[in-house]
Amino acid sequence: GQCQVGERVCSVQGIWGDCLGNIGPVAELVDKLDNDCDGETDEGRFVFISAGSGHACAIKDDASLWCWGKNDHGQLGNGDNDQRLQPHQVGTILGWQQVSSGGMHTCAIHINGSLWCWGKNYHGQLGSGDKKNYWQPVHIGKEHLWRKVSAGEMHTCAINTHGSLWCWGNNLHGQNGQGDGGSGNNNIQSRSEPVLVRDNLKEGRLTTGDNHVCIIVQDGSLWCWGNNLNGQVDGSPGQDRLLAVNIAPGTKWQRVAAGSKHTCAIDTDSSAWCWGDNQVGQLGTGDKILYKGYQKVARTGKWHTISTGVNHTCAIDENLRLWCWGDNYYNQTGVGDESGTQIFNQVDKLYLCLQVSLGKNFSCAIKKDNSLWCWGNNRYGQLGIGSTEESINLQRVKD
Repeated sequence: GQCQVGERVCSVQGIWGDCLGNIGPVAELVDKLDNDCDGETDEGRFVFISAGSGHACAIKDDASLWCWGKNDHGQLGNGDNDQRLQPHQVGTILGWQQVSSGGMHTCAIHINGSLWCWGKNYHGQLGSGDKKNYWQPVHIGKEHLWRKVSAGEMHTCAINTHGSLWCWGNNLHGQNGQGDGGSGNNNIQSRSEPVLVRDNLKEGRLTTGDNHVCIIVQDGSLWCWGNNLNGQVDGSPGQDRLLAVNIAPGTKWQRVAAGSKHTCAIDTDSSAWCWGDNQVGQLGTGDKILYKGYQKVARTGKWHTISTGVNHTCAIDENLRLWCWGDNYYNQTGVGDESGTQIFNQVDKLYLCLQVSLGKNFSCAIKKDNSLWCWGNNRYGQLGIGSTEESINLQRVKD
């Protein structure tokens, strides 16, 4: 059970939580829990998780930032390229508000609105104005205060506090949203500094896939652009979309997740829809048919949130139960074996699930007790369990 200790307190010390009912640039304290009822308050509980290609990063309830897994380009932010098999704190500064793990780079926003990125920078995905790797956090877009960031495979997008959307990095498929992507001689293939994509966004739910971007704006409309080879932008496989395309005009959306070759979103009726590649059943249609257009996830019920990986998808329903489907070669759907494609699997141990984040062939989720669990591919220690051993079982991340 959970033994409550003390009271929830809003503070100005830069420690954040949910005492105002949201997660944002508000200084707050979270409830302290004694989950094992031993009379001592638990410390170091996880409140935010982001899984990348071969690494993961998380924020704890004291607003400290931790990363682990693959580190060949400094994506863990520790000043070296040594692999970490369990969470390792990024610096000693507290007050981290959000983190996003990309392909081989990471970006995070501090509660003071500053944006920091580190790791691989070959395509300018850090936004530092150059293309050299940084093994420790570097301050990005100093003239802005930021509220949301999303790191893709080799590009990054972020929204500042004035509601402006900016993107940078790889632009081979038009990910920068400027209409000038592509491989032609006259096209800009990458940018090393943020460029304005859209202004006057009072709200915005932002997600970056491998090579495409999606955002839900304040009127509930959904816009996507970038690589569309498999229809991951607009459901019609073909040419890249170099400018934003309105997805299912007239539909109001509340959540969106961009994966490698597919995209999923939840509308305001809490129905889930997916489009793009379906070779391993990642669209949740219950088959492997390659569809055109937007497909409703076959399982009935209402959905709370959704996350997409390379070839699999997971979502949390209205009862906070976690369901996964798609490729299961590494047990990334949590079924308990490596049986290949899964249609729908309820991840047994993860009842009362609050957040889920999918990486490349692995998955992570936070339960209501703020424990963090990961499963799937563990080649680089991205499960955070202290080893690279493979396991068909869900693993609790060391805290």
